[in-house]
Amino acid sequence: MDIHLPSLDGLALTKLLRSDQESRHIKIVAISAYASAEDDKRISDAGCAGFIPKPIDSRTLAASIRGYLDK
Repeated sequence: MDIHLPSLDGLALTKLLRSDQESRHIKIVAISAYASAEDDKRISDAGCAGFIPKPIDSRTLAASIRGYLDK
């Protein structure tokens, strides 16, 4: 989930997904090119399983996702 979506804040969308019985179990990983130290708490509080900074390559993304799925 990109935390800086143009029309909707990605963390707000994550909270919305967490509040729905059908989607609350889905693992969501936040991504952003512009995340600060303060965003770590906001990302966690929104219900994201973790965070991956941009830019990312496909191997890094796949390895990170595998790690979050194992949690």
